[in-house]
Amino acid sequence: MEWWPSLSKLSTVNNWLLFLASVAFTLTALFAFGIWVVGRQLVVLQERQNQEQEQRNRDQEERNRQLEQDNLKLQLRVEEERAARLRIEEHFTPRKITDDQAKSLTEHLSQLKGKQLTVSAIAGNAEAFDFADQLVKVFSDAGVQVTFDGGKNFRFTVLGFQIMVSADRTNDAITLQKALIDSGLQQGWINREHTGNPQTLELFVGPNH
Repeated sequence: MEWWPSLSKLSTVNNWLLFLASVAFTLTALFAFGIWVVGRQLVVLQERQNQEQEQRNRDQEERNRQLEQDNLKLQLRVEEERAARLRIEEHFTPRKITDDQAKSLTEHLSQLKGKQLTVSAIAGNAEAFDFADQLVKVFSDAGVQVTFDGGKNFRFTVLGFQIMVSADRTNDAITLQKALIDSGLQQGWINREHTGNPQTLELFVGPNH
């Protein structure tokens, strides 16, 4: 190698090597910086993607909760409409004493066994007359001395039942009311009218609606 012992040529080679090393270092630094920038951007993009996914998840959870609430409201509305329809049907369906109600009524009328009871119904109402006939049969089977007095009108007609009672039959009126309530034929208080005629206990069957 003719250039190897030459100082000038070795200096030139050395300078080129230093230059190439400098270029390589610069390129390495640029690559490292590029990798850092790209990596940082990847992290930012990943975090943004995660945040967007979390937001989508929250939005979906909110939609699910809203859907559940809407379903519950719909179910409640359906149940309310069903209950209202049943009340309407019950309101207009002719009253009928079931076997269980008849049995319960008979058991609760034991204190009235052998005592006089008059049953009447609102005049001109076929449904009330039919229901009164059913009651008369149950009362008779329970040993009550029952009389059907036909159709009449009270001064203040209310739905369901009314009781006409004298002061000496108050306890019997209470027993009769409790029997009707406990057997499921009446809900709540039964209106009473008092009379001065002794030994009076009359059950008036009013309209169903």
